[in-house]
Amino acid sequence: MAVLIVAAAAFVCGFAAGWVLTSSYAAWEMNRIVNRQQREIVELREYAAELAEDLRRVS
Repeated sequence: MAVLIVAAAAFVCGFAAGWVLTSSYAAWEMNRIVNRQQREIVELREYAAELAEDLRRVS
């Protein structure tokens, strides 16, 4: 009976640890994706400003 209780406790602890690690990795990955998208938005805004300036220069 003790072996069954220890096995169940180990399973629950393993599940909890896996959940924490997975959540941490998911949060880190999402932060990385958001940072990349923010950089891309800034680059696109700069590119749009350059195009607008070129258009004004040509007109």
